[in-house]
Amino acid sequence: MKHFKILSTIFVIAFLFTSCNKEKRLEKELYKQENYKIETLAWVKTTQVVDGNEFPEVFITSGTRANAGIVNFFKDDDGYYEFELDNDLIRKRDFSWQVEDKNTVSIGEASTSIFSAFSDILESGINGEEPEFNLSTEAFAFELTKGSGGRHTIEGGGAIQAFTVDTDVLSEQYTYVITMTIKED
Repeated sequence: MKHFKILSTIFVIAFLFTSCNKEKRLEKELYKQENYKIETLAWVKTTQVVDGNEFPEVFITSGTRANAGIVNFFKDDDGYYEFELDNDLIRKRDFSWQVEDKNTVSIGEASTSIFSAFSDILESGINGEEPEFNLSTEAFAFELTKGSGGRHTIEGGGAIQAFTVDTDVLSEQYTYVITMTIKED
């Protein structure tokens, strides 16, 4: 019985070590190669425009691109991507990434921006006008699935929401569903 416990313990430790090695292998592969070219990118964009007078307007567009950009993975679980979805949006962003298992990596980024000069707000207030104020919030998340031959698939999407005060358009929301294939550069 004592030998069985020892062998069982050794087996469990060996199994855990092998599992961790497979995850580390994918991590090292990504940051060792570092630069990946986006071979293909497919997207669906839903645009919702809301103003104070009417019901929301919804538009759906889609497209594909070849050689759409780059994805870089760095050793410290950070990365950078640059790709063009349509004529309206070129994403150039830093992201964080984490190996989930031997075949899967999570990728995510988010940001909030406020566009309004303080002097414009003061000047508008002094003149008794409504100041123009813009707020933009963005969040994108993806999942990389390991492929073969140096190719991987990235699927996910995100949303951009913009609010504007002192115009006819009060808010615009863009939602993207994105699939891309990346290849070692």
